[in-house]
Amino acid sequence: MNILFVANKSETGGAPKSMQSLILKLKEKNNVIVITPKKQKIYEFCKDNNIEVIKTVHVPFLIYSGSSKLKKTIRKIIVPLLKIRHNILNSLSLKIIERKINLNNIDIIHTNFYRDDIGGKIATKYNKIHIVHLREFGNIDYDCISLVKNKIKYMVKYTTRFIAISDAIKNYYISLGIPSKKVVRIYNGIENSKIDIHKERNDNKYKILMLGNITDEKGQMDILSALLLLNVSDRKKFYVDFFGKADEKYKMKIINFIEKNNLNNNVKIYDYIDNVYDRLKDYDIGLMCSKSEAFGRVTVEYMAAGLITIASNCGANSEIISNHIDGFLYEKDNLSTLSNILKDIESVNFKLISNNAIEKVSNNFTHEINAKNCFKLYEHCLKEKNEN
Repeated sequence: MNILFVANKSETGGAPKSMQSLILKLKEKNNVIVITPKKQKIYEFCKDNNIEVIKTVHVPFLIYSGSSKLKKTIRKIIVPLLKIRHNILNSLSLKIIERKINLNNIDIIHTNFYRDDIGGKIATKYNKIHIVHLREFGNIDYDCISLVKNKIKYMVKYTTRFIAISDAIKNYYISLGIPSKKVVRIYNGIENSKIDIHKERNDNKYKILMLGNITDEKGQMDILSALLLLNVSDRKKFYVDFFGKADEKYKMKIINFIEKNNLNNNVKIYDYIDNVYDRLKDYDIGLMCSKSEAFGRVTVEYMAAGLITIASNCGANSEIISNHIDGFLYEKDNLSTLSNILKDIESVNFKLISNNAIEKVSNNFTHEINAKNCFKLYEHCLKEKNEN
């Protein structure tokens, strides 16, 4: 097949990584082309892997409103200007794409992030199959401004099928008005063969890793509050490292909390890193404390490395983790349940939980399984189109 991928603006987080894993598998037997609005990481990834890539200037129709009240207010005021900018840049992008690609030969257009609509414009004009990935809960996760009146109706109009990365995401968007027959759940996949397995434990200290943006939505404060619920001797057993791109206001909240409660010896904050797989084996426990995790790529990465994974009972976490079998779930609104897991960690059969987690990932969450299921969807949609 000839598959055109539409990359989104963001180059950190699970969405671009999941797209890269999918593309690498699909390109083994298909012709893949990528369009990207940035000549940075995605562009370099394509060049490094001999994938045709085109730099455009496309912008999303759903725009993050900003992290402060001032930014939110300003962006809401200038919505008319943002609409004009969107229409001009996407029209220009379409011309760039048409000049460089024979769109009549494209079989599938796959938009990696639902906020982008340039793929829908192409699909409508050239009567092509258009697949759109649903990778977040939308306004539950991020306060976005829509440049169209009814975003769900707008998306449905130009999309053949939506891929939801979990049942939680699938059910959420169906509840918003996307027809259930248009939504298919396909879990993300990781390259688990590249992940080194966690080292054997040899002391009573526990290194905890938490990957992801350092924001209120991701819930770093949960583990800090849970540590305070432990007695001092138990608290000394745990060392927590946060890695991620930080919201500075939230980061300062964390820093102040750490200093106020004498947790400096327990917690360290680091910037975002690309080489996640290289770090996993050095930790014992992986944390996922998000309020509404759409899938949890890092959750699966923790499990693939054999870490003891502890996650909130929100979003897709309970789909991925079987409590007390291949990881642990705590109640988001009752942090004593998190502290109790930590307090009882010495009684956990690490080897059993670890092996179960590794097996779960191998059977459900690899990039081979993900690519196979996406390709099946492509074939189904093409067959359906030909029959009609």
